[in-house]
Formats: sequence, C-alpha cells, structure tokens
Amino acid sequence: MPADQLLDCRPPLRWLLEMAKAAGIQMIRIWGGGLIETDDFYQICDELGIMVWQDFPIGNSDSPDWPLDVWQAMVVMNVFRLRNHPRWAVWCGGNEFNPYSFGNTAVIGVVERAVNLFDGTRVFRRTSPDEGSIHTYPDMDPTWYQHLYGLVPFIAETGIHSFPEARLLRELCNEEEFAPRSPASLSRLRRRAPDLRQHFVEYNPQRVPRMIARASHIADVSAPSLETLVEASQIAAGEFYQVLSDVTQANCL
Repeated sequence: MPADQLLDCRPPLRWLLEMAKAAGIQMIRIWGGGLIETDDFYQICDELGIMVWQDFPIGNSDSPDWPLDVWQAMVVMNVFRLRNHPRWAVWCGGNEFNPYSFGNTAVIGVVERAVNLFDGTRVFRRTSPDEGSIHTYPDMDPTWYQHLYGLVPFIAETGIHSFPEARLLRELCNEEEFAPRSPASLSRLRRRAPDLRQHFVEYNPQRVPRMIARASHIADVSAPSLETLVEASQIAAGEFYQVLSDVTQANCL
C-alpha cells in the first residue's frame, strides 16, 4: 500500500522507513494495486540499506483495454527513473492477476521487454504470487507455517486481520453502529453499519468471523464493546506475528 493514501506523507516518510529498519525489515514491497512511490522514498531506502521490491500498478484484474502506447511510455519512464538506485532488488508486473491470460499478455509483455532491455540486472517476476511463491492468510492456525515452509520456496504475502484503533473509528463512524453485538451478527452488518464498512475494508462476512475467533481467547466476545473487540483482535494479531516471526527465524537457521 502507499505510505499515505492522501499522497502527502513526505515529512514523516523518513520516520516510517527508520521504523521499518529498526524492526529488522530488509525489503519493502511496493504493492501493485497502489502506486509507484516518490523519489524521496527510494533515496531514503538507499540510505538506510532497505531493499525495494517494486510492483507495477496492475492489481487483481485483467487489463485488455489499456492503451499500450501510454502504458509503454509510463513503464520505460519509470525503469529509467528508478534503475540506478543501489538498493533496488525486484521488478514485478503487479499483484494477484493472471499474467498469462489473454487480457494481460500484452501489458505484461511491455513490462518484461522494458525491464530486460533497460535493466537486465534485477530479478523480474510477472506477478506475485507466481513461480514458487504464494499469498496466504491462514488466520486460524499459525503453526500451519511449520508445515508449509518445507513445501513452498517463498511466501510473498501473508498476515492476519484486526480492527484499527477504537478512538479513530469513533471519530469517523456513526456511534449507533458500535452497540455491543454478538460475533454472529457482526458478520452480517454490511447494511446496518455503512460507516464501519467504509472505514474498515476487511469488514466482510468471510474475514470478520475468523478475526473474532482468534480474539475469543483474549476476551469475552459474546457481545463485545468496540474497545474490547479492538484490543482483543490486536493482541491476537500480535501473537500471530510473533509465532510467524519465530517460525521464520527457525527455518532460516
């Protein structure tokens, strides 16, 4: 995702990347459904020694109607703009689309040709996931990773869902939407909680129950307040990432 959806994150950008370095992050992926970042972003990554995986802005869909002359000009311009950054690691066509479908072969062919012609020193991937990597969100069982790592060369995207800070939700959403509700009803609030749905994009019938199931061992979520639900889901997410980090480290040794 972009560092800031409003595209005005220049002052805290260094702070954001310094936090990533302090957390031990060695490579940052610029997601294909978003945008290509500003020059400041890449320059700071060079200074801090953070590698960059750069998706082009293709995300989760076919692109048969794209004007190829405009697309080629954009691709070539950005390859020339970015290829001399020493921390550059990977070029990628985009996120979770089929690069071999009839609708995408032309646009991904433009990307592959430009990268090979003008910057043949970096790894190029047509999409993520592809060729030995997967995107997976097994919310329920973090020990699953212990079995997966022996079979999959690279997990390119993973994670767990949790609610954002309760104070921020109360600032943005109608207070009536936060009356205590049971977990069963939370997954059916798409019509009755339009503000919450708008400001929390993961709020859907498939993901909310799984998130609440993990939070249920932290607190009683039979009819939770917003604050209880937020805190429990965030703690559960933190535990998930701790287990993931431990397993990752163990498999790298």
